[in-house]
Amino acid sequence: MKPSEPKLKVLCVGAGRDGTLSLSHMFAAAYGSEAKVMHEYKCREFYQAFCNFRETGNRHYEDEIRRLVRECPYECIVGNGYASILDYFLEAYPDLTLVHIKRGNRAAALASIERNAILFPQAYRYYVESPEAKSKRMAAFHFGDMSEAAWSLLPLAEKVSWYFDKTHALIEEDAARFARRHDLATEEIDSDGARRLVTMLAGVPSHRLSASVHINSNQFAAAVPEPCRNKVNWLLGRFDIRRAAEDDPYPIEFFTNSFVAWTGYQVRRSLDHLSLSDLRSADQLRETIARAEAAIEKTRRDLSGLKDLLAQSEADLSSDRPSEARRSSRRLEPQGEAALADLGVADPDPGFDAGA
Repeated sequence: MKPSEPKLKVLCVGAGRDGTLSLSHMFAAAYGSEAKVMHEYKCREFYQAFCNFRETGNRHYEDEIRRLVRECPYECIVGNGYASILDYFLEAYPDLTLVHIKRGNRAAALASIERNAILFPQAYRYYVESPEAKSKRMAAFHFGDMSEAAWSLLPLAEKVSWYFDKTHALIEEDAARFARRHDLATEEIDSDGARRLVTMLAGVPSHRLSASVHINSNQFAAAVPEPCRNKVNWLLGRFDIRRAAEDDPYPIEFFTNSFVAWTGYQVRRSLDHLSLSDLRSADQLRETIARAEAAIEKTRRDLSGLKDLLAQSEADLSSDRPSEARRSSRRLEPQGEAALADLGVADPDPGFDAGA
């Protein structure tokens, strides 16, 4: 039997908090399928296996890294967690293209990573003192740069500074060994040049630029209580505000799909995605699903009503009855007002300055 062709073609690597989530969405839009792209594929598992290997010398952990690399089912992966194991990707995919993504404003990058470690300590073992910090991340003592005891005495800011510089140094060390390499500044992700690069690497026609994306994965997290941060970061961190401004059905699709995915994690009690505070009992989940079903059924009826109103409006206009058309358009307004009332909000004044 002929061996299957390796799938992974593009590896985009950064240090985190540098636009990798936005970049993954751009690739998904260019491919026309989210099934071909993954943001942070097995990043925590890679960090964990790498740290365990360096700490113990046990080849079992190195075999685990190779297996995860070899079994990658995506054409493009984007994220951090790969800088220390680029050798294994080159071993499995000699024709791989590397995209090195780096935030030009180093001070802003360090501040963002430090804030992320404080808000979400789960993936920052060796960086923050928290019982939730269970997933290991590479540290200076894994490379012989200092002892673990000396590292533990450093303030978070110095640890993050080392991490940022080491990540990009490791990427640069191996970059020349890749079949093709590209550098992409975080500040340029939304430029036409970056979008052309994504389009080219995805192998789609050059006239079809990848979509413009604006995502900030922890912008809202600090505004909610700590037990809720994981969910808010997961949910709103993936919401593309720019697409929402241009594509009216997008918020419905996004939040409906997100509800199904999140509730599925809760049903399966998937601690790869949930924190302990996100878990719910079977009775709570049944109530949640029932409420969602009722809301979707009501929305379905509302949409059916809108279609009827639209058909009536078109009929009025085609029969040259402007006064009737005006009455029809007025009947559309209560439909929207009722939906807002159900949510407990008022129709906002377009002239209101939310930033005031």
